[in-house]
Amino acid sequence: MGISAGENVRAVVLYGDERGLIMGLQEEWKVLRAEADEDSTPLDLTTKGDYDQMPSGGIEIEMPAALLKVPMHLAVIACAGAAHSKTFTVTYYGAAVQNGPSQVLCVVEYTTGTQAVVKYPHSKETATNKFWADTAVVTERWANGITVGDGDGNNGIAEVRIPYIRGLRHVFGQVSAADGATGNEAGDVTIYHRLYTS
Repeated sequence: MGISAGENVRAVVLYGDERGLIMGLQEEWKVLRAEADEDSTPLDLTTKGDYDQMPSGGIEIEMPAALLKVPMHLAVIACAGAAHSKTFTVTYYGAAVQNGPSQVLCVVEYTTGTQAVVKYPHSKETATNKFWADTAVVTERWANGITVGDGDGNNGIAEVRIPYIRGLRHVFGQVSAADGATGNEAGDVTIYHRLYTS
């Protein structure tokens, strides 16, 4: 899935000065990881991890030409079932444009809140018994600067922001501790992403 200056992506003028116009990006929420139970075969970096060994899914990042000199960042949100106060963990990975190794960007422990997913952002289809994660506890592995917006259990939508992803070509998330049958573990997790500039 490429990111281009086409549908659902708009390059917009943020401001201008004597150096010229600075371009920004507006993008809708798109699927990073389709709705599914926890991943049964997590990526094992002791034996795999090159670009060609990336699991299916995730996103291919292709910068619009107008934005090649603008810092690019990634924001992610997640939802799951089948009730509030359900938990799951996501490990986010990135791989470089040239055949480089997978890098762990961060590990996020999520808990769902009471805000229901009324309609799925990507399809506008009605959702049933799905709730947005409102708590996100991040173990950072990427360059300093990962932040979380509204991630302290306020029954909103926790947004994890991973900065300065330029140079990464493939980003994906793998879900664990979410079989839907054990304790408070959530089932059927969906992850959404959008790119933004600063």
